[in-house]
Amino acid sequence: MLRIELHPSARGPGYGDIKIKGWSQGEDDLELSIQRNQDERYLAVSGDWTTSQEWHSIAGLSFTDELLQGTVGPWLIDPLVKNSQSQFRLELKCGSHVDVGGVLIRGNILSSEAARSTVPPEPAPPAPPPVSVPEPEPEPPAPEPIPEPEPPAPEPEEEKEAQEAEPPTPVPPPVVEPPAAEPTQKKSKWPWVLGVLLLLAILAGLAWFFLLKDKSTLSGDNGANPSVVGECSVESLNDLDDLLFVQGCLRSAPDPDAVFAVIDMAKQAERCGVVQRIYAFKAQGGDADVALAYGKEYDPKYHQEGGCIDKPDGETAIYWYEMVLERDAENAFAKERIQALRP
Repeated sequence: MLRIELHPSARGPGYGDIKIKGWSQGEDDLELSIQRNQDERYLAVSGDWTTSQEWHSIAGLSFTDELLQGTVGPWLIDPLVKNSQSQFRLELKCGSHVDVGGVLIRGNILSSEAARSTVPPEPAPPAPPPVSVPEPEPEPPAPEPIPEPEPPAPEPEEEKEAQEAEPPTPVPPPVVEPPAAEPTQKKSKWPWVLGVLLLLAILAGLAWFFLLKDKSTLSGDNGANPSVVGECSVESLNDLDDLLFVQGCLRSAPDPDAVFAVIDMAKQAERCGVVQRIYAFKAQGGDADVALAYGKEYDPKYHQEGGCIDKPDGETAIYWYEMVLERDAENAFAKERIQALRP
């Protein structure tokens, strides 16, 4: 797992100093790939974001104090700065060896557009001499408005009084049928009562059946995790490679329980690439619970042998605990572990 940081460069806007910790391969023939979390798109060679993964050659990096570091230019800085609300995942490749890590942007890194905006503007050309404009001719007087026709005269008071004096036409009262005899009404209620009772009995039987069925399913009778379904299922894990499975599973927006269930399932299948990708993507995407669990995987106090993390690494654990505090500044567990792990 790589720890990757970008710092402002002395070369100014559009440039940044990249520092990579945890890279165990050489300095030559390096390629990197950048993925953002908001839509899982990759940075293309053209500078746009595309659905297919593209690799960029990177030169000029060298080892200093166990850190692979160097300066990168606008081809990488500008897309990252323009998407400052996103989290980024970087894959570094040398031949067949690939490693991955999240990108942390430290300090105020400016894009190359900021450099162009600081160039002083050219002086404005001198204003042309004033041109005499002839006075406009007076406008002709507006035509007089045409008077509107007067409203019709109201009806004489006598006609109004005659209309008001006319009595309204009497309306015959509605015919009300006499109610049915009491014995007949009481007798007609029993079929309805029996029908309702029968319907309730049927619904109760169906509810008992489905509740009993769900209980047997959740208890593990069929050997499957009910939260790991669809594109996150064990069938998809068996049929797809790591990247395609992770992309499809995360596209289905699994709930937190399903995310941890997929991680456990991938561990049992020894698909450590899936474990690392899901951990990193969800943690960098702002899921504090996943970041906390990922930190514990590297934490020497909680590290477990035989998993997908070969050996504990306190620095990497601090990295993920710091990611937790970026989302949950009052997380007492993350604070306590960072303090314990720092020398």
